[in-house]
Amino acid sequence: MPLEVQIGDRQHNLQVPSGTVADALAWSRIAVGPLDLVDPSLETPVDADMYIRIVIRERRVSEALVPVPYAVVWEGDPTLPIDHQALRAPGRAGSTVQRNLDEHHDGQAMPDLRRTESWLADAPQPRRIAYGRMIVRRVYESPAGDSVDYWRKMRMWTTSYSPARAGTPTDAPWYGYTFSGEPMRNGIVAADLDVLPLGTRVFVEGYGEGEVLDTGGGLGPRDLDLGYTDEDYRSWARWSDVYLLWPPPPADEIVWILPPIQADR
Repeated sequence: MPLEVQIGDRQHNLQVPSGTVADALAWSRIAVGPLDLVDPSLETPVDADMYIRIVIRERRVSEALVPVPYAVVWEGDPTLPIDHQALRAPGRAGSTVQRNLDEHHDGQAMPDLRRTESWLADAPQPRRIAYGRMIVRRVYESPAGDSVDYWRKMRMWTTSYSPARAGTPTDAPWYGYTFSGEPMRNGIVAADLDVLPLGTRVFVEGYGEGEVLDTGGGLGPRDLDLGYTDEDYRSWARWSDVYLLWPPPPADEIVWILPPIQADR
């Protein structure tokens, strides 16, 4: 009996005896692979002018190593001076194996049938960095003859401001007042309060002693705004050594790891 067999883009018109689809294909010496799809199924009885579709199915496996970055672990060291760091372990990236199982029908990839599995082949080793938590009382002798006891020296971008230069409307009730409620005066400085809490006392060469009693939205972790009255105002815009005066605050108020200095200023 006549029937038509489609294999990929090839079409075969056959004459076969009665039987099943499997018998017809065997009679015609058409091999069917174990993964191939046959429609109708091999057990279906053959009818005259039947159309049989065979899809050649392949499964391909590919593997790739995918790097796994290492974590950076910071460890406080009470024997290391504050603002010093020591590398304890360099860290090493790991890797995972990603296996893709792709299916192709008549040579065409079937992305909806892709299966992916992965597993850790080599565990990453963390980079371990110790940071100093030892605080030592030190003395700074300035060229002008000032002597101050301090516990930390920070490199900070120092600017200056006064009531008339703070950007506050002169008719605002808070004009001339700081975040702490204190009226603006020489010796009040503004900082990022997450780095230098209210009440932190500092010394800056050329300015003298100041107390953090103000802040501002534009201040970063290494910014210090030096306060003046309008009459005494002096313009600042430079990097300065800022000495945090003794005694230090409680340990939970100290930012032990400072952000890097921005080189574009």
